[in-house]
Amino acid sequence: MFLVIWTVALVAAAVLYLKRTYTLFSRHGVKQFSPLPVIGDMAKVTLKMEHFADQIARMYNAYPEERFVGRYEFTNPMLLVRDTELLKKITVKDFEHFLDHRVLIDEKVDPMFGRNLFSLKGQEWKDMRSTLSPAFTSSKIKLMIPFMVEVGEQMIQALKKKVTDSKVGYIDVDCKDLTTRYANDVVASCAFGLKVDSMTHEKNDFYAMGKRASTFNFRQMLKFFAFASFPKIMKVLKVSLFTDDIKYFFRNLVKTTMDDREANNIIRPDMINILMEVKKGKLSHEEKSTKDVDAGFATVEESVVGKKEVNREWADDDLVAQAVLFFIAGFETVSSAMSFLLHEIAVNPDVQERLYQEIMDNEAKNGGKFDYNSIQQMVYLDMVVSGKGSWSLVCQFLKSTEINFLMEERKQ
Repeated sequence: MFLVIWTVALVAAAVLYLKRTYTLFSRHGVKQFSPLPVIGDMAKVTLKMEHFADQIARMYNAYPEERFVGRYEFTNPMLLVRDTELLKKITVKDFEHFLDHRVLIDEKVDPMFGRNLFSLKGQEWKDMRSTLSPAFTSSKIKLMIPFMVEVGEQMIQALKKKVTDSKVGYIDVDCKDLTTRYANDVVASCAFGLKVDSMTHEKNDFYAMGKRASTFNFRQMLKFFAFASFPKIMKVLKVSLFTDDIKYFFRNLVKTTMDDREANNIIRPDMINILMEVKKGKLSHEEKSTKDVDAGFATVEESVVGKKEVNREWADDDLVAQAVLFFIAGFETVSSAMSFLLHEIAVNPDVQERLYQEIMDNEAKNGGKFDYNSIQQMVYLDMVVSGKGSWSLVCQFLKSTEINFLMEERKQ
């Protein structure tokens, strides 16, 4: 009898909890969709019946007259902001209230993910942002261009060899695989100081580990579901996003590389060197009295938030976390962007021909030299890459605790 009573009580409590959770927006007069229990509005995405970007586009267009609409990621309420003025307030005027990303993984359980820039909060985020911002200025990117060119030439040589070995004068290429391997080798060189040839040595350890770390299969999706819906339980169970061998590989790679460079006084203008400067407190902001004429569309202007001088020591796990973030953030995004770009120039042969001609003219003008300055001279290349932006993946940055701020906006 007691078992029946407890069962009924628990079921009733669960129903009341879910009802209150999934009526948050409607209770405040905000348009929302029809979430399912526990899974919210993520059913089609979780079952891979709909891409996340397509879901966001569908929801965005569902209520064209609304400034923002509500949606639920599992049991977490999320706002989809449509109003440009409100977006300006969030990202500029009232940015101080929106510094934090939603943290899914506890730093004590998995410091390699929990201590990266996207996971840090408050003052720690400000300090790390200020510490790392000098790493992404035009002068630093300029020093890394030769590494990218080297990887490109390496890829071309590997493709030429495969064409020759085919005996038929051509090969079929999976463009996504091609761009993924190129991105892998670029990040390996620019971030970790490694020379990797993933086109020739297709199963090298760095590519294999990187693929595992950045590929979110069904098991990873279940973990994210649990992290998003039951963070306290996941913390108690000490569930990590990455397996132990992946964590060991990247932590060991960063630490041994830094130790080797320290012992042998090796200086290479890459991410590892930047992290070593961070550790020593030697990475500083560039003081510019005039605009950098060499700065292109891919570089950033440091904000006031990122210009504060920071005097604090960072632990090794903090540095490893930033290196791994650099890899994860660059691995899939760069390869996807390049794949979309290849698709666009393939279906638009006139664009392809004009771009090809500009590249050849630029090569002839610069004596075959392909560097940072020659890239800045290619105006049409800039236009093509910027035009590809219509394919950009959806970015999400609001956390659920910020909803109250936006609810007040509805009243204004």
